[in-house]
Amino acid sequence: MLVIQSDISLDNIYVVDDELSEDFKEKWKGINYIPGEQPFIFTRNFNIGIKAIPKDRDVFFIGDDAVLLTLKGLDPLEEVAYSSSKIGMVGISVNGAVGNFYQKFGVLNDPKSRGSSVSWISFLQP
Repeated sequence: MLVIQSDISLDNIYVVDDELSEDFKEKWKGINYIPGEQPFIFTRNFNIGIKAIPKDRDVFFIGDDAVLLTLKGLDPLEEVAYSSSKIGMVGISVNGAVGNFYQKFGVLNDPKSRGSSVSWISFLQP
């Protein structure tokens, strides 16, 4: 994500921590880690994250099963969101469907298999 949207600083990233390793957190110092609850329940930990993020921040939610592939892809979302006071939320469309090539386990972990050199970060539950 940081390569795709390089103007986002680590201190503007919030991650609900579902027992991430200390090695991971050391590698990504500067990110705001919010303690999640176990057992992992997606909607509960999403709500924990939303409550912990300052109210004056824009929120882009991305799960551990999604990857941003469009360079500066958040910019058009921001443009639309701020284009009218009547807009409270914007979303993205999915390129493909469940079971598409990029959703196969391991495909995005192996740059050779996707034909691209785009780097990405995934915040996985243990």
